[in-house]
This record gives sequence, C-alpha cells and structure tokens, in this order.
Amino acid sequence: KATVSVLYCNKMKRGREDLLSNDSSVDLHGKVRMPMLGFGMSHNGGDCEDAVVAALKDGCRLLDTAARYGTEGVVKSAVQRAKVPYDEVFVTTKLWPADAGRIESALKTSLSNLGRDSTDLYLVHWPSLSSDDPSSRTASEHRVAVWRSMERMLDAGLTRSIGVSNFLIPHLEDLLHSGEVATPPALNQFELNPWQRPESLVSFCKDHGIVVEGYSPLAKAQVLSDTKLASLAGLHSHADGAPVAPAQLLIRWALQHGAVTIPKTTNPARAVQNRNVFDFEISDKHMREIDGWHSNLRVTWDPSGVE
Repeated sequence: KATVSVLYCNKMKRGREDLLSNDSSVDLHGKVRMPMLGFGMSHNGGDCEDAVVAALKDGCRLLDTAARYGTEGVVKSAVQRAKVPYDEVFVTTKLWPADAGRIESALKTSLSNLGRDSTDLYLVHWPSLSSDDPSSRTASEHRVAVWRSMERMLDAGLTRSIGVSNFLIPHLEDLLHSGEVATPPALNQFELNPWQRPESLVSFCKDHGIVVEGYSPLAKAQVLSDTKLASLAGLHSHADGAPVAPAQLLIRWALQHGAVTIPKTTNPARAVQNRNVFDFEISDKHMREIDGWHSNLRVTWDPSGVE
C-alpha cells in the first residue's frame, strides 16, 4: 500500500509547517521513495532546459517527462549541466498508446534517451486504445493486456515502479478487478488544482493505496490572476516577510492534500520560486475555502470520453 512518509495533516496544530519539506516523499509499491515536489517537463519546444537546471540546482530531485513530449534527452542534459548525481534524481517517463504493442522496445528507447539503465517510474500515459490497434479486444481487455506488459517491465528491472496517467475510476477498476493483474498501479497522475478537483477519483485512489500525482497545479497560468486567489495569497507570507505568490499558494495547497505535484515553467527564476513553499502553511479554514473553488475547469486532455 502506498503511504506518505512526510505529510502535512490539517488536524495538527499550527506552526508545524516543517512537516512538509524539500525531503517530503511518498512510497511506491512499498519500496520506492518518490519526492512530493518535482518539475513537470513539457513538449519539445515548450520547455526551457535552463529552468530544469535551475530547479535541480535548487534541490529538485523529481523530473517528469514522456516519450510523447520529446524531452527525455533534456532530462539527461539538464542533470549533467546541474552537476547532480543522476542516481539521486527520480525520473518518470510514460508509454504512449501508439507504442502499446511494443512496450519493451518503447521503454528501452526512452531509457536510451534518458541515458539510464532503468527509470524510477513508468506510466501508461493514456487509458485509450491506440487508433491503429488491429485487435478485436475491448478497451477494458486492452488496458489489462497493456498493464500485464508493464508488470513484465517491472519484473525485468527496466523500471522500479509502474503506474498510470489520466485514468478515471472505471479505467482503474479494469485493472484492480482483473484476476490477471498481480501488481496494482502505484500511482495515478491526472490534472489537479483547485478548479479541477475530482474528489471521487482522489478518494478512490487513496482508498486503494494509489498515490495521487497532480499535473497542471497552476492550471497553465490561466487562474493566476483570479481575484480570490490573489486575495488569499496576500494573507500569507514567507518566513522573511516576503509575500507568497499565487502560484506558491496553489502548489502548497496540493502538497497539503498529500498529492505529488509537478509544476511546469520555462522561466529559471520561476522554477526556483515554485519550490519555495515550505516556510508557510495554509490553515484549515483557508484549505476548505480553496477546496470550494472547483468548477470542473480543464486546461488539458479530458479522459472522460474514453470508454
């Protein structure tokens, strides 16, 4: 079962913000430690390697990429430039549906791009069938078959843990209720921020020992000028008295909910700023207020139409 090793609890007394730190992590499969705050890579052309380097130099030890993004090579280059031991960096990459029929080959290509013998976490990027899948399998049967191949990658030592991305409850149930699956997903990565807060999915994951990882915690900057957010951020300050930025408040909110969080930016200064979230905390009252902002806003892919 997945557990949070260092986790803020809203029931604890104020003044305990030290419970969340740069070292906060979660356990995957009960044996792999994953940092809670990382850096989300983007598609090739939308990424700035300098921002990745800045994050690494500031202590970031979780980088999230994907074959689909074309940025696996950026991970390798940024780690070299930052002069950080590669084995200290937790790396996530992902399997795209078009590669579902050649998973081992796809993963080995990703590993070659990354310059590693294995990755720390390998995710099924999307729950649907590939458009060119010639089989007559149902979507449910396809997901189970893909997952069995993912388990073989785990057994072969090509990845230290396996999980999914953009899976909703019915997609997860296909795996959890199949008698063919030996290892359930360690993690589910999906869009998560106060405006896109799927409570039932979060609860389902936690009830089944699946770590929640949220991408787009800043909603692709679409909400950073929201007056409610700006007003609430203005009520918080850092230990040195500096004001808390709206983006920092959103990242802290996700962490206090126990979610692994991977904000993106192409700006090196923002990459560092986004990590400065451990010297303030959000009160129970304000956490509940932010929770109430959900409006089902989506800023990226919507898996709700996937059967």
